[in-house]
Amino acid sequence: MGVSGLTAFGPAGSFLPDRPDGSRQRFGDYEGGPNFGTAIVTGPDLRTEDILFRLLAPSALHGRIVDQNGEPIESVMVQLFRTTIVWGRRTTYYSGYRNTNDLGEYRFGPLPPATYYLLVTGRPWYTASTQGDDALALLTYLPVFYPATSDGRAASPIRLAPGSDFAADLTLITQPASRLTIAIATPEDRIPKMPRSAETMARPPVTFARIDVRMEGPDGAIGWERVVNSSTRAELDGIPPGPYRIRVSANDPAKPLYAEESVKVAPGDNALEITLSPPPAVTGKLRMEGLDSAVPRGTYVALDNTSENRYIRRAVAADGSFQFDNLPPGQYMPVLASSANALRLRGIAVNGVQVTDVWIDIHQPAQLELTAVAVAGNISGLVYLGDEPQGSVLVLMVPKEKPLNPYGYQAYQTDSDGSFDFTGVTSGDYLLFAVRNGADFEYANPAVVKPFLAAATSVHLEMHQSANIRLDLK
Repeated sequence: MGVSGLTAFGPAGSFLPDRPDGSRQRFGDYEGGPNFGTAIVTGPDLRTEDILFRLLAPSALHGRIVDQNGEPIESVMVQLFRTTIVWGRRTTYYSGYRNTNDLGEYRFGPLPPATYYLLVTGRPWYTASTQGDDALALLTYLPVFYPATSDGRAASPIRLAPGSDFAADLTLITQPASRLTIAIATPEDRIPKMPRSAETMARPPVTFARIDVRMEGPDGAIGWERVVNSSTRAELDGIPPGPYRIRVSANDPAKPLYAEESVKVAPGDNALEITLSPPPAVTGKLRMEGLDSAVPRGTYVALDNTSENRYIRRAVAADGSFQFDNLPPGQYMPVLASSANALRLRGIAVNGVQVTDVWIDIHQPAQLELTAVAVAGNISGLVYLGDEPQGSVLVLMVPKEKPLNPYGYQAYQTDSDGSFDFTGVTSGDYLLFAVRNGADFEYANPAVVKPFLAAATSVHLEMHQSANIRLDLK
């Protein structure tokens, strides 16, 4: 069946490839988008003998990486980014990597037809056998985004059509590199107190810290320069000069520790001191409109970080309270679901301030206030092209007054009989319209939706009322 609003927990059923840091990431979704599906509706007056399933031929992306002399480069990392629609907004995220072979070649595939970007990072092979102040040890390759830029904001998209096999060759330029020395400290109040008899013994250092050297990719996506393991001090040779975001995480016996710092690496030697701290405390309250009783059992709040493949959910107590412990800092999208009720997230406030985007930044302690609709009206109907019902088209419902947040925009992919059904609709005036190609439609972007509103169908709904309408596909 189609999915309207934010009533599901999020993308599922996707293959998750390895990242450079050992975690996993989404790699390929259903072409209509991860939030939508089409139900096959059967009945005595419905035609089900000629249902057509369209399979899109997989695509591929390959190429060869060479140096400025035209020589193939082995074992550099080719990173892939994919652009798709996530909860109504166009989002670019890291999608996987390949290391080049001895011929400098790489290949991604099979890939779903979509828009992609490429980033290549690495160091010359001979730097692995050098160390210290050896001149060769301080050489590196300048990171390159396709087709030939070191600025992720200037990267060119690669649009893969069904069945295509795109060749993307890139050239890496050797240049003098920098050295970044990172000193890692833990909070003083978390240092264990040693007995006096042991004061002469050195305090054990952090036994494991993962350092992610990140760089900005296309459209704000995260790319990696490298990932290393360290203790309290790390010397990173061969880093190209430029801006980076350093993230350090460590396992603590009592609680995980994190730190993030932005640094602009200059030519030569650079030093960074970074202090780890516990993750931010995140607490919250869920308020249910249209429900006087306690929050239904089986209600969950999830925080989804698409770019880093973090999806963390917590149960909501009967009084609406919830809490996230040990949440890594980052950008998250709140998602709400219940096994007992159809819920729709209507609004979010962070520390008392109403948000205007689907993403919230959590790097400091945060109090979330979620407003959801549990009992309300519904708007249903059928989409036609002429006299034929249209399945698998996207229906959009937008408040006539511009919504204060992106949760006001709702979408539903029609079922095989052309039907749609928006539930949890509060009283008000709405505009509805249908688009044929919903896979690439940014339905929660006001600028994208605006041109369709003049010809949209207007519906007025009172609380607990139902409306049934017909939409014609233009």
